[in-house]
Amino acid sequence: MPRPHVCALVLAALAAASTAGAQTPQYSPDDVKAGGVMFGQLCVTCHGFNGTGGAGPPLNRPKLLAAPDDAALRAVINDGIAGTGMPRVRRTTPDELRQLVAYVRSLGATAAAPVKGNPTKGAQLYASSGCANCHMINGQGGVLGPVLTDVGHLRGAPYLRQALVDPGAVLPTGTLPFPSRGYREFLPVRVV
Repeated sequence: MPRPHVCALVLAALAAASTAGAQTPQYSPDDVKAGGVMFGQLCVTCHGFNGTGGAGPPLNRPKLLAAPDDAALRAVINDGIAGTGMPRVRRTTPDELRQLVAYVRSLGATAAAPVKGNPTKGAQLYASSGCANCHMINGQGGVLGPVLTDVGHLRGAPYLRQALVDPGAVLPTGTLPFPSRGYREFLPVRVV
């Protein structure tokens, strides 16, 4: 029977070997800076300043759902994401693509500011205000409004706050898989 300290050493060596190739690549400060300039020109409208989100998802988190690694992030930038508002970025050189990836990855290197709020009170307000008549969360609710199950991953906190406080200020676009003939997908109206 092997001795416990020998087993621990073998497990530690195996763990080190399995993670050796999985380390996050280091990007040069020049790549991050150049990527930030391009981000400001191409991405900030949807993803917000410093990647805090808006009409597009926040990018200032360590793991991105649609881009868990750099290869996937390059593919998202190059090809977009079908059926969403994420278009492909046209005509980027390999250097520019590397710089955009470097900048986006730098956004997730620092912790995002926590969003203030009370989830329990929010759930109570959602239930008492009749939101589920139109919106669906985890398969429960109506189908007239947008599904809200993953809305925290899809939109930034400032965008969501504005959508609640002043829903007509910014209307969602580009989320339907078919053309909407120039109309916004979910057009709020007030009937008097």
